[in-house]
Amino acid sequence: MLTESKLAAGIPSFQESPLWNHAGTFVSMVMNFSGETYWDFMQTYDAIYQENGLRYMGGPLHMHTPRSMMTLAGVPLSPSDPEMNQGRIAMVEQLIQASAEKGWSEYRTPLVFMDHAMESFDFNNHALKRFNETIKDTLDPNGILSPGKNGIWPQRLREEQA
Repeated sequence: MLTESKLAAGIPSFQESPLWNHAGTFVSMVMNFSGETYWDFMQTYDAIYQENGLRYMGGPLHMHTPRSMMTLAGVPLSPSDPEMNQGRIAMVEQLIQASAEKGWSEYRTPLVFMDHAMESFDFNNHALKRFNETIKDTLDPNGILSPGKNGIWPQRLREEQA
């Protein structure tokens, strides 16, 4: 049986973690490729996890170039505890915000967090979002193709949100 202490110690096993029940979501960040950055990431995320009664679960996922690294952070959810899930959703939003403050970018996110992730790209008064909205409005003037995907809403729905 894989125990939490063996998991934390990095002892290999083919057994699944008893901490993970296959209900959950992920926070996936891209950041510069350095040990200092990853250490900062681990410290930042573990502090937020501990505030929420957990320990950080995840790690570096891809290191394809000497300039960037992708990370993954698992956030367990419960199929039977909506109140706990609301707290975990708030935790994911906190992770995304803390990452944005450090300059780490979300590179993929579940639908429920797409607006929050897009808002974290706030350089130059949200230039990326404005650029994407311009393209969306030009190529899909009726706003029927995947409205809201990646936090990019068609003009008619942006006006309703304001």
